Amino acid sequence: MVTSFVCVFVYVSAAHRNADMVINGYVLGGLCGAGIAGNLLSVVVLQHDKDNKRNSTNWLLQAHAVFDSLYLLARLLARQFQYLACQQLDWLPAAVSGQFGAAAPYIASCASFAHMVSIWTLGCARTVIFTLL
Repeated sequence: MVTSFVCVFVYVSAAHRNADMVINGYVLGGLCGAGIAGNLLSVVVLQHDKDNKRNSTNWLLQAHAVFDSLYLLARLLARQFQYLACQQLDWLPAAVSGQFGAAAPYIASCASFAHMVSIWTLGCARTVIFTLL
């Protein structure tokens, strides 16, 4: 089956499984939601700065916020797909579960790419800021 390389979850007990569900479902989802909301607010604030709208630093910070949001979303989706692929859920057909398992590594690769671009844009923004100081 396709999901054998994705399923790395070993649960000692039902309490461990429930803790994993809470941490990866609710806590991770809440942190990613807060991060995406913060990135959206920073893009909105930097867009409304009329004096420095053409500033390269603002452009790089906006690009960083966008790619950071893409990273958070892709990482959250990849983790949820891995979780759904490895669970024996009654309401989820086995064929759909296998598709989640097949898609999870590709989404994780997209998350890694977005993370790399996010780090590079932040590094470029810092270089521009420190060069101007």
